[in-house]
Amino acid sequence: MPADQNAASNELAIKSMVLSIQPPDTELRASMLQQLGPGGYCLAGNKHKWNVSLGKTNFDTIGIPFHVCIAGASQTCGLHKKPLRSRPSDEALLQLYRWLSELNPPPYKKSVNRASAIKLREQMRNRLDETVSTPSSQSTVAIPRTPSTARIGQGSSPAKSSQGSSAAKSSQGSSVGRPRNETVRVPVLVYMANGVEPVQLTVEGIVRDTLVEVVFKQADAWARLGLDPSSRDNTVDFHRWNWMLGEWSYYPRPHTVQFILPKETLLYREASVTRPWKLDHYTTELLPREFYDRLLALVESVGMDDLPAPLPSVAGPSSMLGYSTPSSSKPTPSKLAPLPFILAGKPQTPTKRAAEGRYASSSSAKRYKTEDSSQIGKRLAPPVLERRGTGKAPPPDAEIIELSDDEVDLDPKLKGHSDRKGKGKATDLDMSED
Repeated sequence: MPADQNAASNELAIKSMVLSIQPPDTELRASMLQQLGPGGYCLAGNKHKWNVSLGKTNFDTIGIPFHVCIAGASQTCGLHKKPLRSRPSDEALLQLYRWLSELNPPPYKKSVNRASAIKLREQMRNRLDETVSTPSSQSTVAIPRTPSTARIGQGSSPAKSSQGSSAAKSSQGSSVGRPRNETVRVPVLVYMANGVEPVQLTVEGIVRDTLVEVVFKQADAWARLGLDPSSRDNTVDFHRWNWMLGEWSYYPRPHTVQFILPKETLLYREASVTRPWKLDHYTTELLPREFYDRLLALVESVGMDDLPAPLPSVAGPSSMLGYSTPSSSKPTPSKLAPLPFILAGKPQTPTKRAAEGRYASSSSAKRYKTEDSSQIGKRLAPPVLERRGTGKAPPPDAEIIELSDDEVDLDPKLKGHSDRKGKGKATDLDMSED
């Protein structure tokens, strides 16, 4: 892989990690507007937006959302490049620092960034370990210190902290018994126009064992795209990129639940988009790098020659399933002749056989002898074969026996019958009784 492409891959992986831990966009926007004046303007009379630090300039601020004062020609306000009040939780930041410390190559291909990630990871771990314990008669409940208290370093007494935590829980009405499922932020790329960079956003996902349960159609995602999730307007539709097929797919639908890999990025396009911008670049970076490493290790350990061949189709040619089998393979069951139908009971008379015209003369009459022990000692009528030239073969376990004229058991009334070949009819019949 070229150096510039490898660097771009490393940067995109870091961006996906950072976006996956961010709070919902609606929460970040509300936090930004709370610090602005009426109409969303700052004291300098400018609009604001927020950006999440990717750690390029200052790696210690990676993952933190900041104010951006859109000043233009005027001066920026005092909130410019200041952190938002809403930010990822300490647990989410700890998970981010773990990912960055294990990233290979190191973040932005600098060993100093890996060292910084390890330092941030240990500092956050120590901060979470410093909990305030409340004494109880039966058990001790550990309450994590809030980020503001941990930064200031001057927390309240244990009793007051316990009362404040209980009051907060009761006011929010959250359940105390059953913990909530772990949630993560799933990065999503959405093409909304031809030749334009995709919109980058995140949606909330729920951790389900080793997978992540996610739904694309969420209120904050639709608001970021300028859409109303409650609207019944069907003019806007989305297709998802299926990395297994390597093409756009109508399914799964945006409102349906889907299960993806951890740290996987979803890629969508609006149905009218036909020229996605740099599609090849984004489609190669949807899956986490460790997934490719495990897949490559599996192929190398098994070997391409040892991979199982696809099973042939029973209902028809293997081309119906999208693959072709080698010419040296065994024929499929559909190409084998069907098993013969052996008539048990009263045998067919030579009159019927001559009328059908499907057998040769009595001197070359043939029949099948099967391995069915219940038919031993009984005179069996020959099976009903297909017309000549159809290419039908007898079953492999059938044995062909030649019968002479003396062995052919004819009806006494038909002794004067002369066999005819083809479609001739038996007309010279001696009906007199001996």
